[in-house]
Amino acid sequence: MPKNGDILQIPINKNMGCGFAKFLKSKEMWPNYNIPDVLRVYYYLINDSVLDIKKITDSILLLPPLAILGSNSIKKNGWHVVGNEKINENDFWLPYVKSKWPPFGESKEWVSMQNLGQTSTMKFCDYTFVKHLEYSRVIDITLIPFRIQLEYAKLLKKDFKNEYGKFSWLEELEYNQSYDIPPFVLQDNKIKGIPSCPPLAQE
Repeated sequence: MPKNGDILQIPINKNMGCGFAKFLKSKEMWPNYNIPDVLRVYYYLINDSVLDIKKITDSILLLPPLAILGSNSIKKNGWHVVGNEKINENDFWLPYVKSKWPPFGESKEWVSMQNLGQTSTMKFCDYTFVKHLEYSRVIDITLIPFRIQLEYAKLLKKDFKNEYGKFSWLEELEYNQSYDIPPFVLQDNKIKGIPSCPPLAQE
């Protein structure tokens, strides 16, 4: 089990090498929120064994912080702890997320929620103002390499489905939820992780 602030090396594939993320233990970071552990995935790849932790942690984020499932099995999945960084003010930031409403059946509206999906903060929104946000969900760590590849494919304007090949059903679900989200690194800093206008009043 990683410790709070651990820097994780994430194998991607032979062509892309490894990605990196900072692990945040939710019980230590946000004891008043009922959320899973969180990953801050960096916009940083490496294809050799020479690591410079400072360069990694000075990088911007590839994705907004993600709520994750499976942090107990990082070693089983080939992830490695390569260092630890002291918790800083930026690490406490949690983004808004979006969800269809109602979440099941025929959804006609959209909602935004603060802090990775706190339902007490739910506000109705027009899709136009939340389309750049992540969906409200917990992502299994086995999908993190897949999602990193998808983000780089979007940045390079590549046909990801054609290049990646056959998807598992979990990958297909993640793809369908994520392929049309504008790359986080290209979003205007004014709307990163927040609705692009004030949420509509809840009726």
